[in-house]
Amino acid sequence: AHLRAHPGLGLAWTGVERLHHEQRPARRETLAWRDRWDGRSPAAHRFLEFFALSFGVAIRRQALLDVGLFDERFRATEDIDLAMRLVAAGTPYAALPEPLLTVHMGEGASASGNNRTALRLLLLKKHAAFLAGQPRLRAHYQRFAMSACYRDGLNVEARALARELLRSGRIGGNGLDQLLRYELVAPIKRLFKRRPTPASHA
Repeated sequence: AHLRAHPGLGLAWTGVERLHHEQRPARRETLAWRDRWDGRSPAAHRFLEFFALSFGVAIRRQALLDVGLFDERFRATEDIDLAMRLVAAGTPYAALPEPLLTVHMGEGASASGNNRTALRLLLLKKHAAFLAGQPRLRAHYQRFAMSACYRDGLNVEARALARELLRSGRIGGNGLDQLLRYELVAPIKRLFKRRPTPASHA
């Protein structure tokens, strides 16, 4: 309805209510934007930091055809990839704060997918040109990728991302926490980890 009322828009999204049925009674979670706004201001591209939270999204057909359909290489971040392509193409967009959709999360349901680390690295590589002009957004996804790399034992890739974040001054508190946890705390724990005491012989 909002797209019909605003012919110049190509993308709109709303808040959403999630019902988590793996809990009894079902837990209700409301995800909503704080403000209503329209526009293409670079500062507003911050919405891409949170686009993976399954907000209700509507895309004008022509805008979708102009940038191409989903990239099938992405299994868990295809929505973020598509949103970045739309924004990079200059698609006007809007945010509606009202939660207009309900999503039922069943037992074992996941809003993500497998092989997230490789997908996060691919997202950074594919959208390098767009993210170069959005340093805050770039750092956001670098931190996510760094965390995933450390978690999966890809220390070379994680350290490369950490270096970029440190150079840019955008590693942030959470990123620094991750860096210290894996580069300082974890090695110290391994160093002082108790080893089995050899059995004594009478």
